[in-house]
Amino acid sequence: MISHLTVTYLLNALWQIPLIVGVAAICISLLKNIPARHRHFLWTMTLVLSFTLPLLSLNRMSQATNSATVTNPSEDYSVTATADEPDDGLLSIANLRNSPRPSVRLPLPLTAICASLYLLFLMYRVGRLWQSWQATIRIKRYSYPIVLPESITAIVNRCQTVLRLQGIPVLCRPQMSDPLTVGIWSPTIILPEYLIKDASTELLTAAVGHEMAHIRRRDFGFNILYEILYVPISFHPVAALVKRRIDETRELACDESVTEELMDKHSYARSLVSFVSSVAPRGRHAHTLGVTDANILEERVMKLLTGKTQISKRLTILSVTIASMILATVAVGAANFSLKITQQQQAAATTQNPASLFVGTWTGKRRPDDIADYSLRFSLKGSTLEGEALDVGRRQDVDKAGKKLEDPKKIRENWVKLQKVSLNGTTLSFALKDGKGRSQDATMKLINDNEALVEFVAEVRTPSGSDVKKSTETISVRLTKQP
Repeated sequence: MISHLTVTYLLNALWQIPLIVGVAAICISLLKNIPARHRHFLWTMTLVLSFTLPLLSLNRMSQATNSATVTNPSEDYSVTATADEPDDGLLSIANLRNSPRPSVRLPLPLTAICASLYLLFLMYRVGRLWQSWQATIRIKRYSYPIVLPESITAIVNRCQTVLRLQGIPVLCRPQMSDPLTVGIWSPTIILPEYLIKDASTELLTAAVGHEMAHIRRRDFGFNILYEILYVPISFHPVAALVKRRIDETRELACDESVTEELMDKHSYARSLVSFVSSVAPRGRHAHTLGVTDANILEERVMKLLTGKTQISKRLTILSVTIASMILATVAVGAANFSLKITQQQQAAATTQNPASLFVGTWTGKRRPDDIADYSLRFSLKGSTLEGEALDVGRRQDVDKAGKKLEDPKKIRENWVKLQKVSLNGTTLSFALKDGKGRSQDATMKLINDNEALVEFVAEVRTPSGSDVKKSTETISVRLTKQP
């Protein structure tokens, strides 16, 4: 069961993630003049949808029994047509949700191998995430408080005042190349020793201001959340693109905050170039945020120096709302067309006795207001397939005047043996007598190992003036096999 769920998740992730990312990339490319924080929001929404959509396919699979549609062939089925009745050919959301899901048949060994490889990959990614977290703990553990010179204290106080923060501790660590921010509940800025001793006021303002912009945006905590969401889908190359865009827009958003509130764009751009030219490359820690993160220095400097005029705030909000609605709509559509895995039965077993595919209980409802589930159950007596149908009806009481009263809460159930059971390949034929003694012929065709299509002829009553015309109609319904 675990391997079945795992491969179903992988199969849907393979096509749903590129679909969502492609739509997001188109929308964001059309909104390149909006602030980076709004583009960051759209990319994070894309990551959440990329993680969630394949999970919804598992939820739909678990609800397959409730969403299957069947009709009780033993009931007196009737249809009343009126002028106000909508056309049955119109597509509705309910029909879309209840439509059969495309399926992919995989041999059981292949399913198990794919699931095992994915679980091993998942363990590797979790291990990498844990190592990154331990590296972050070590960075903070080996940092120490320091008495800052008055000039640096003035810069820190100014950055806190302008960015509306207070009480942000500043630590020092000698063996570090650039400033970092760590901590969720108690964020801390860690400065390299050389920066405290030799850096200019402009460089310190850029460094401290950028890190405090991260703190004001709560980027450290959100970054951990994004890393966790990324782990299950990190096997997909497109997911790596989404994570990179999140990192890039996060740094661009902090650059915008600094240049809007602390220092001019040209001075800040010079500071970024100075950082990159004066520090050695450092290893990437998943849970630290630094000035030189995302490795897009050229893009950041160009946006600072030649950035286009941004659109108005009202138009920005409207554009982001429309883009979010487009992404949500595509996600809903993709969820309704999710694929499912059906495991192939062993060919030898099927060749020996195809009737074994029908053995079990098949249930479902045709309409939400049906009084009970309709069930068919089959069993093998030697090599002969036998079946029964659950005949469901309402018990009727009689009042003092002899009038029949129906209580929908009172249900009668009776298993009726199927007649003329015959099998031709994957199509089963049988006959059933309804409550009025009429015989109904029906066929049951397998769709896959767990779903079947039942067809039978029912009587249809259509009003025509003061009379009621009777005719017959072939009804097609669906059954789901119970585990």
